[in-house]
Amino acid sequence: MAEEAVRWNALQPQEWISFAQEIQQDCYNQVNAITCQLSIQKWKDKSYKDAHLYTKEDRERWEEYVLSSYSKSFELCGANSLCNYHVSKNMLASMIKFAGRKNSVWEEAYITEISVNKLLNNKTNLTLMAVNDFGWMLEIGAFSNFGNKTIQFLKPIFQEIKWLFSL
Repeated sequence: MAEEAVRWNALQPQEWISFAQEIQQDCYNQVNAITCQLSIQKWKDKSYKDAHLYTKEDRERWEEYVLSSYSKSFELCGANSLCNYHVSKNMLASMIKFAGRKNSVWEEAYITEISVNKLLNNKTNLTLMAVNDFGWMLEIGAFSNFGNKTIQFLKPIFQEIKWLFSL
C-alpha cells in the first residue's frame, strides 16, 4: 500500500535523472528560452499529474507553498544575482521533483538556506541554525521547541561574539 502511494506521488527517483539531464541541456547549456520553458512545462505537467494536482487552483496553491518555503533564502540573497540564481534553480527542481510533498520541499528549502548562508559567509546564521538543529544534543533541547523565536533572541548575542568564529 505504501509503495503504491509513493509510486503515484510526483517524480520517481529514476525520473529525477532524466529531468535533471533535460533541464541541464535545455536551460543551462543553451540560451533558448522557449526550449527551456517547454522542457520545464513538460516536467511540471508530468509531475503535477502524478501528484494529483489536477486543477489550476491546486497547482497555484502548490507553487505558492514552494515559493513561501524558499522566501527566507531569497530574502537572505537580497540583490546578489548569483545567490538568487542558486535559490531559483533549487526551488524549481524541488517544485517539480517533489510535487505535492510538502515535507520534502521544506527540507530542500532548509538545505538551500544553509547553502545560501555559506555562500554569503554568514557565520552568525549558520551557528544559530546549528544550535537550533542540534541544541538537544547539548542538553539545550528547548531551543528546537522555540525555533525562530530562539534564533531571533540569540542573534544579537551571537553578533556581539562573532569575533570568536574567526579564531
